[in-house]
Amino acid sequence: AARDHAMTVLAYYGAMRRSEVVLATVGGFDEAVGTLTFFRPKCRDWHCVGLPDEAVVVLARWIQSERARRPMHGSARLFASQKGDGAMTGGQFARVFRQACKDAGIPRAKAHAHCLRRSRATHLLEASGGDYRLAQAALGHASVATTEVYLSSNREAALMRRYGLA
Repeated sequence: AARDHAMTVLAYYGAMRRSEVVLATVGGFDEAVGTLTFFRPKCRDWHCVGLPDEAVVVLARWIQSERARRPMHGSARLFASQKGDGAMTGGQFARVFRQACKDAGIPRAKAHAHCLRRSRATHLLEASGGDYRLAQAALGHASVATTEVYLSSNREAALMRRYGLA
């Protein structure tokens, strides 16, 4: 449960794809600064995100608890499989997330890990008063146009809900 919570917190606050979450390493996490640097397979590059205090605390506790169970050197993956015999895969993370959603009563159609990334971007957009650049930086998009397309349907739906049109 602690592993699943830490993965979900990281996926949301880091606006990360499931492949990025499972590839994240201990050495990429800088607790003092509150950042995580990780490899993005889709983009074939490295990305650094700032994490809020809540996420830093969750990750630091997770790493501390795991150090008692397995070697946690710099290149070690943050999240091992449940048996602890290997790194998590994106598919395993997706299954864990779907089960958590099922347990919480969230419909299966809305129970996919990418919802965390979209939700984080949408929340950043709303918190910034509609400035796409903050969401663009969090998502790691090279162009703000990509971010606008990515968020347009979410934003329209949120505005419709806010003003009672949906």
